[in-house]
Amino acid sequence: MEIILDLNVSPGTFYELPNGFFLPVKDLALRTPLVLGNKLPVSCMFDIYVVMIDKERVGFYFTSRFDTTNGGGYLITTLKGKEEATEVDVLVRTPDLVVYHYPNKGTLVISPKVSNEIKIIFLEQ
Repeated sequence: MEIILDLNVSPGTFYELPNGFFLPVKDLALRTPLVLGNKLPVSCMFDIYVVMIDKERVGFYFTSRFDTTNGGGYLITTLKGKEEATEVDVLVRTPDLVVYHYPNKGTLVISPKVSNEIKIIFLEQ
């Protein structure tokens, strides 16, 4: 699947695109064509795809069938009416992406470029 960017994007920020969210790992210009590559083999409330230009990874694309909140530096989706999460699994931890899954509760995706204070808040919750 190919997606054409309708805006300039910078690393570290999640952008809403048709049918999903894009986290670039480099600056990309308006009208840049992107190709969805392989789906990451993780089990959570998001489907996560590698985004490519030619043979270079330029970001990640996220889709979910659950309501998703885009906080700019993070994406979160939760199941409605569930109690507070008491356990967490770290599914992905790279310099560009961290995925926390709260079993049967929700999933949090963070751009590591988010400030350390925000990371601490998420980790403590």
